[in-house]
Amino acid sequence: MNNPLPFDSELFGYPVSNWGIDQKWDESEFLKKSNPYQLTYIFSKEKLQIQDSSIQFVDIKITLEKKVNSPVKSTNIGTYPSMELDSDLESLAYESGIYSRFRRDSRLSNGEFRKLYKTWISEAIKHKHVYITPYLEGMLTLSFENEVGNIGLLAVSKEHQGKGWGRKLLNAAIFFTNEKGIKALKVATQELNRQALGLYSSLGFQEVDRVYIYHYWNPNFS
Repeated sequence: MNNPLPFDSELFGYPVSNWGIDQKWDESEFLKKSNPYQLTYIFSKEKLQIQDSSIQFVDIKITLEKKVNSPVKSTNIGTYPSMELDSDLESLAYESGIYSRFRRDSRLSNGEFRKLYKTWISEAIKHKHVYITPYLEGMLTLSFENEVGNIGLLAVSKEHQGKGWGRKLLNAAIFFTNEKGIKALKVATQELNRQALGLYSSLGFQEVDRVYIYHYWNPNFS
């Protein structure tokens, strides 16, 4: 089923939709029903057999979850104190998406990746969901909904990578989740991001979902 995405469409400046597969993949039906859209995201629990070259595999999204209990607080991690987006925080937002499908799909050449990640970090600031290290060595966004903590963006600046800041940020997320009385913390990342997956695993996160994602860039859209 094809669902229009008003937010993405307005942000990118062309019609965008998503197609969730709940039955057998029918490529001809998909192509016919996706004709009104320039870009369509396809989400599948299984790898698809694709014929049309305009449909490209872009990501395996892996969702992980940790049951939270008796965490140790990571020191010196606090909420971002400003309501304004500064250049260092914006750079960290882009760093968090280094493996993003919006960055890796070369057909998205109108600044889609930066538009999306700048919007995400700006919204997180507005809702006070941004947590930072003392001198912006790294940051994460953390929100709470339906008794689950959700990590959105997570990044450490290039010059501070390999110094344990990612682990400190995650420990802080675990602490703040527990502080709210919430016992589950989730995060999603790309299968390509092996370093992040290793870090999450070392802190007790376990895979709970895996989704194959494809982008259809409509060559006949006008």
